[in-house]
Amino acid sequence: MEKISLTHIEEAEENKDEELLSVFKEIMSKEDLSFTEKAEAAHNLVLGIEVPISATVMLQIVNELSDDVDAEDVEEIESRSLDIWEAAKKESDEAIVMRLRAKSFFLRSVAEQAAANEMEKRWRKAAA
Repeated sequence: MEKISLTHIEEAEENKDEELLSVFKEIMSKEDLSFTEKAEAAHNLVLGIEVPISATVMLQIVNELSDDVDAEDVEEIESRSLDIWEAAKKESDEAIVMRLRAKSFFLRSVAEQAAANEMEKRWRKAAA
């Protein structure tokens, strides 16, 4: 039986990240989903895997999501994030509370990154 080396583990992690990003891109290509639905699907994808993903991949997902956001989407995402946070307050099962809070935080991160991207565009435009 072959021993599992650190190289094997690193290769498996790279493949997992590539597969995850491939599924994420498929979600983003769905035209029948609202932006908020895409963001929630991306978060569910991240939660659904058994092995933790790298921070780099998580940041890449947040950045790619936030690149496609307009002002209307930001408001919708912030509203949905708040709704989820409020739902978490009503739950008694700690596991559900943690999942809801994680989803709320993820959506909020996307909205904040999108707002930061928009501000950067304005600064660049003003500086030009």
